[in-house]
Amino acid sequence: MTLRENIRRALIADCNTDFLRVHRWLMAQSAWPEKRATFARLMKMVLWFSEGKTFNCSDLARDFHISTKTAHRDIIFLRDQLAVPIRWDAGSHVYRKANP
Repeated sequence: MTLRENIRRALIADCNTDFLRVHRWLMAQSAWPEKRATFARLMKMVLWFSEGKTFNCSDLARDFHISTKTAHRDIIFLRDQLAVPIRWDAGSHVYRKANP
């Protein structure tokens, strides 16, 4: 099963076992601490989406001590490269898990 399928299954099924397996796999792939921090940040975002939390780029920038541009790139990466079902809610100005 591919990484993309694992993350998608974890989000759709809200299954913590799949999330932990994907997280461990990603952490093992990285040799550099800064890459592990990026993976950890992305996986934390995946967990938040699977829990139904909503947030915007400013929230992410504050929580992870990154720029809002980096937060936006992370969301775009999760949505476009890993097929995480994310949508922008223009009414409340937050990102949220899209209905599968």
